[in-house]
Amino acid sequence: MADQLANHPCDKAVPPSFRMPVLRTLVSIASQQLAAQQDAFVSRLLDALSTLADHAARSSDTEIAANAFRHLSRNRATFHRLLPACLADALQQELRATEQPEKSPMERDAIDLSLVTFEAMEQKVLIDHLSHALDAANTEALDALNIRIASLLGKVEVGIAHNPFRPHVFLQAVADAWGKFDLSGTSQRVVLNQMRPEVFLQLDPILRALNDALIANGIVPNLADAYRLNKLASHARHAGEMPRRNLPIYDKLNRWLSPSELGTAAGPHGRQAVTHPGLRDYLRGMQGAQTDASVLRQIGQQAPRGMLSQADENAIELLARMFDRVLDEPHIPADIKRLLVRLQVPMLKAALADDEFFFRADHPARRLVDTVVKSGVGMEQGPVHDDPLYRMIEGLVDRVQQEYDAQLAMFDNAATDLESFLAQEAQVADAALSHAVAQALQQERIARARELAAHHVSLRIESGEVPGFVEAFLQSQWTRVLGLAHTVEDTRPDALPGALKAMDELIWSVKPKNGGDERKELLGRLPSLLSTLNAWLNVVKWDGAERVAFFSSLAERHASIARTAGELSPRAQLEITMNAVQRASERRLNLRATEQADQPADVSMHLVDGLEPDAWVEFVRNSGAKARYRLAWISPRRTRFIFAGRRGQEPFTLTFEELAQSFREDGATAISIDAALDRAMNAVLEEMDA
Repeated sequence: MADQLANHPCDKAVPPSFRMPVLRTLVSIASQQLAAQQDAFVSRLLDALSTLADHAARSSDTEIAANAFRHLSRNRATFHRLLPACLADALQQELRATEQPEKSPMERDAIDLSLVTFEAMEQKVLIDHLSHALDAANTEALDALNIRIASLLGKVEVGIAHNPFRPHVFLQAVADAWGKFDLSGTSQRVVLNQMRPEVFLQLDPILRALNDALIANGIVPNLADAYRLNKLASHARHAGEMPRRNLPIYDKLNRWLSPSELGTAAGPHGRQAVTHPGLRDYLRGMQGAQTDASVLRQIGQQAPRGMLSQADENAIELLARMFDRVLDEPHIPADIKRLLVRLQVPMLKAALADDEFFFRADHPARRLVDTVVKSGVGMEQGPVHDDPLYRMIEGLVDRVQQEYDAQLAMFDNAATDLESFLAQEAQVADAALSHAVAQALQQERIARARELAAHHVSLRIESGEVPGFVEAFLQSQWTRVLGLAHTVEDTRPDALPGALKAMDELIWSVKPKNGGDERKELLGRLPSLLSTLNAWLNVVKWDGAERVAFFSSLAERHASIARTAGELSPRAQLEITMNAVQRASERRLNLRATEQADQPADVSMHLVDGLEPDAWVEFVRNSGAKARYRLAWISPRRTRFIFAGRRGQEPFTLTFEELAQSFREDGATAISIDAALDRAMNAVLEEMDA
């Protein structure tokens, strides 16, 4: 196959008939690599479980980890057999998905929420979270594999989400294997939580073996442009952004900065180095003078004849357009814009002297501008000269304007000083939010407890066998009991099992009894059951006529069951079963109708999903006035968001739904504050051919 593919160089499409055979070869290689390190992986997992069993903060996790350790130690061979089979199934499923490109990874991985448990949804979220850490730990090999698979499939690019051999697939295989290994499901969460990069399968040798196999099969694309784009994206990630810049945009920038007449004098990115001896002195004179927003175009138009090359003029025009866009952004205060204007000439000197300026989002000079823009969003209304942040920025700008002369470290030092100042302010502000954070955590714990309680009840009534009055009682009152039991689980670990047992006992007690022995057992267990029910209901303070009515109906039901003579006939048993099936069917139809009526995820929900701490959001007050607040804290389950002013003033908490509704009704607007110059440059380049 390598000889056949060698006739199809990287600049030509690989014939479709060769694609799936190559991918199937990669599946075989991945399986061989797994077999080579499976024993070491299981040993690391055993060590992690042993450590957790000795040091877990939660007593329940200690017991679960100890049981999982014993089970894996005694049945190691069984897990060794299950894992390769599950990986093979997962990879084959990925290959089938590759043959169906119309389905996105989101569509393929989507969960039908009506058909799964909360535990399954939690497992998916956990696997997604763990896979991000594995992606980061194997970036280099993954990037190369993405590029080569894209070449194999005849695509411009293949992201991690479309890579059949991404870490997520290996994680899912381990999860599936453990699910078959521990049929009780009790240890799944604890075991998956151990899948840290240092414990999990060592993916780097697996990914490198796959890369080597593609090379051996003639998949040898020219990686130069792709790696150059990945390098840009990596720089941007360190600067706080993750752009999806494509090759056409990159080439457009290269062409703009390297006119065809430059010839061999061009630098590594194509732009000619500054050579005119008088240009540096000319810019130094402009740098110290009072400047306005049009200073860059003045330089381009008024510089002495012959001082600027065509490449210099293009660079000046591009930077001028970039500043036009930055200075036009409405969320930047006017006083900060005046300081940014004073940075234009130092920025130009850096751009003309350093060929990397336009190609690196984390270039020191660009980093300073981005940091000033980001910090300016939090400026408070009122006299700016009273704001220590403004005085800090003004001092840094003065220093750069007066002293910069080709020493790029000055930009880095200034940006670092400003970031340190902001970090100190945020630390002080966050310390003042401790009470609000504690309240939000408690609210989230209570809400989560209610969700779990409702889930426990739902699992038990979905069969349709529970009488209506008991079903209503469980949904309205026993969910409160279970919710309380969940909230005190850390201090009263016996509370939840006791409440669940009482619910199961109650449901058993109201089911038809077949024969005298079952009815006798019912009468023997009733006193303890009623005592437990009443004790819990006293705790949640459910009193009054409704409680009396429920126990009256319960007594009638028990009396009716006890009075039934003899055993149930087959016909009666069939009738009971059919009634239960009908009620279960009606329940599923009602549930489906409710889910279809629920509002689907919209843009506003995605906005909330994308928010991270330190993001800024502009809210509209009831009076119509607008105010900006920093997202100071997000709860662990992302259900509570605490906002406050830059210095921690006026804190308030919003739920996920409340925040999404604010976005939906234009009562809130997320402010884009990261990578201002990079966003401006992309917009300018997009306009060039428009």
